[in-house]
Amino acid sequence: MDVIGRVLEMAAILRRNPDLIIKLATASMVMSVSSAKLYAYNATLVSEIRKDENFYEDLRLAYIDCGEDESYFAELFAEVSSEADKLMLK
Repeated sequence: MDVIGRVLEMAAILRRNPDLIIKLATASMVMSVSSAKLYAYNATLVSEIRKDENFYEDLRLAYIDCGEDESYFAELFAEVSSEADKLMLK
């Protein structure tokens, strides 16, 4: 059956049962509202995921900076400790 035949068949069914038009319209509205709610939920979810991604990137960079600071202070401590050992040996 081609598309035109299907359309004519649907028109005949709706002519015999006009309540189906209301049911179809209602179903269409419900699907539209559900789609809008799903889109809004996903938009909020994506926004939260982006915020989390930015937070974890900032946290990663903070750990890197902290590690660099710790390395710097460890080197200073090693130098001070070496100087103290030299002074104690004199």
